[in-house]
Formats: sequence, structure tokens, C-alpha cells
Amino acid sequence: MEILFDEKELKKIENILSLSSEKIEEYLYYKSLPEPILKIMELVRNCRELNNRLIKLEKKLLLKELEIDSIFELTSMSFSNFKVSNIINLLRNIIMGQLGVSKIIIFKVEGDSVNILENKGIRYDKEKLIGEIISKISGNVNPVKDKIKLDKIYTFYYSFTKKRGIGIIAGNKINGEELKERDTEFIETVVTQILIILENIDLYRDFLEKERLEKEFQIARKIQKRMLPEDKPEWDDLLINATSLSSYEVGGDLYDFIEIGDELYITIGDVSGKGLSAAFIMASSQASIRAILLNSKTSLEEIIKRINTVLLSITKNEMYMSFIILKLKKGKDRLEYYNAGHLPGILYRNNGKIEELHKGSYILGLFEHIDGTGGIINMEKGDKIILFTDGVSEFEINGKEIGIEGVKTLIKKHNGDMEKIKKELLSFAPVKRLKDDFTLVEIVKSD
Repeated sequence: MEILFDEKELKKIENILSLSSEKIEEYLYYKSLPEPILKIMELVRNCRELNNRLIKLEKKLLLKELEIDSIFELTSMSFSNFKVSNIINLLRNIIMGQLGVSKIIIFKVEGDSVNILENKGIRYDKEKLIGEIISKISGNVNPVKDKIKLDKIYTFYYSFTKKRGIGIIAGNKINGEELKERDTEFIETVVTQILIILENIDLYRDFLEKERLEKEFQIARKIQKRMLPEDKPEWDDLLINATSLSSYEVGGDLYDFIEIGDELYITIGDVSGKGLSAAFIMASSQASIRAILLNSKTSLEEIIKRINTVLLSITKNEMYMSFIILKLKKGKDRLEYYNAGHLPGILYRNNGKIEELHKGSYILGLFEHIDGTGGIINMEKGDKIILFTDGVSEFEINGKEIGIEGVKTLIKKHNGDMEKIKKELLSFAPVKRLKDDFTLVEIVKSD
């Protein structure tokens, strides 16, 4: 342990301390202070400085503790309550309670919109205040720390993310003190945490919405699969195959095989749009088509008119459908068809010649009156018909759509084999997703 005073110095200190106050004053006036007394005075001064530093440090530690408690409280609420209003209320209570502020405005900025979320005790003109806020925050790439004049001078703080900004306008403390730099740092910490919490709430809500939509898509996918025919007609003189792939989880392509006595109807259609809305129209249309065919023995032209009427009642001219219907009879070579604005069916003859099935009218679901006449062909042994949607004709190979002529080329190349055509096209398909719904139907006259 260090010895501050020797015996001689201690004796001098004792002698001075034994003097009366008058004698000490006289001593101080006429004589210089002894070295021991100067040491004591320096020690006292150092102790006072150290004490002041400890007090300041204690205040800083207290403020940090308040920050940590506030952040913990905010974070805890964010996990249990996703209402923005409750988060803002907590922000107000933290700043007013921890800093002892009696007057506060909290505002939010999203895009060009400024909204006052909370006001306690500050008189202001709304238009003027919003103008002042916009003036202070415009063009800033960093948080704004400033003063703002309303009915009095207030502390102004604003911070932001890409999506939104949160600002605080705070008055003096209840005891009249102005907010100091450490108080503004506290506000900065809490507002930054609020912005992070709001971003996390957005992400969590997006996740929940995505999860909800995924469940809806799963249900729609199951329904759509059930709507498509599970079994193919088994006729002695016909071989039928079909495939359908959606660019989204569900899509707007449809095909169906409907047997009524000794007649077979084969349909293919493409509803405008993609996703759930197209899938809904597709399902409604397919159910309606089945009902119309099962309950009426009439011409294809009349069937098309009835389908158009039903579709108009569902879509109100907002969506439409291209459609082809074929009608065959057991033991007969005759085939009737009607093309309502769809891509032409391709008849691939057994001698390699190609014909298009294009007779009919325009698309369904846009106009009240449909006028048109379908076509009739005779199928011979070995003839094939390929029906397809625009997901096939608009398929891109090396960045270029193949078009109807490309489909014809593939039909010739693979002798009308649907599976080989599909395999070649999908070898060029993007990894993530098809550009459009993709449907192929193959009808082969076997005997």
C-alpha cells in the first residue's frame, strides 16, 4: 500500500487542524499551504471528479438497461400480438414512461402518404404538420434528428426502411428538462426496433397468406384432377390418349370424354387467364358441358350456343374460352366437329397428309349470339387427330414459339405419337415452370 504522508508531514497536518478557524484563515492568508494540505486538496478534487464520472456512467447504464427492457417488451409483444395499433401504443408508452415525456406525436410514412398514428397533448394544424414532416424527411438517406416548431419547439426524430418510415415528435420532460442526446439515442433505438418488428410482421403475414393460398391450391388441384376423366373410352375402332400439365398449380385447360349410348363426345378447351380464377371457370364450364350433353340430343351448333349462354352467365364477359367438340358414333367413320375460336385440330392422315379442323365460330363467353357451322370428316384406319391448347403451339424452343406449323412438323416427325411429341417439347421446358398450360389429346382410328 502506498504511503501518502511521512511522520513529519502528518505532524504538520495535526498542528494545522488543531488551530482555530481564525488562525487557519490567517495562516492561509499570510503563508503558502504546506505540501501535505495540497495533497489532501488534490485527493478531494480527484474524488469529486471520479464521483461525477461514476454518476454519468450509472446514468448511461440505466439508460441502456431501459433500452434493453424496452426492446425485450417490444419483441415479446411482436410474437404475441400482430396488431400494428398495439405496437404503436407500446412505443408511445415506452417513450413517455421511460423518458418522462408528457407530449408526443407518432407518425408513419408509406410511399407519399403521411399518417398521424398517435398524439398526446400537442396542438397542431394537420396540413401544416404533414407539410413540415415531408419537408424534413424529403431527400434524406439517413435518419433525421432535428427540432420542429408547432405550438412550441419539439424534438423531431425519423427513421425508415424501404417499405415505411416511423417518426417521433416529443416535447420536454415533465420536469421541464429538454431531451438530451442520450434521450434521442434511446428514441432511435426503440424506433429502429419498431421498424424491424413491423418488417417481421409483414414477412410473417406474407408467410401465412402464402400458406393459406397453398392449401387452397392443393384443394383446387385435387378438384381439377377429379374433373378430368380418369378413364379413357374403350372402343374397338378407337385409341384415345390425353395429357394435361398446368403452368401454375392449377390451370384453365380442360378436356373430357363423354359417352352417351353409342355416341362419344370429345372436348378440349382453354379458359383465358391462369391460376385459381381460370381453374374455377374451367371446372364450371366442364360441369355445364356435361349437363348440356347429357340432357339434350341436338346439333353441335345448338350445343355450342347453350355452352356460350352458360359461360356468359358465369363470367359476365370478363373471361372467355376457346373450345372444340368432336362427335363420333360407334362403328361409323363419320366425325362431326365444331371449333369455337380454338386452335385447329390436326387431322394426320394415314398417307402423311395433314388437314386442319377449323370450321365453327369465334370464342365463347364474350358475345350473346353465336353463328357458325361445324365440319364433317371421315376417318380411315390409321388416321389420327391431335387436339392441343396454346401451351403447345406457343411452346418455345431456343427462345422462339413453334406455332401451329411447328406442331404439324412434330406430328409428322413422330408419326402423330402424342407421347413422343410431349417428350420432345418438355425436353426444352424451363426448370421452374411452363410458360402456359399444356394439353394434348390424341384420337387414333385403329380398325
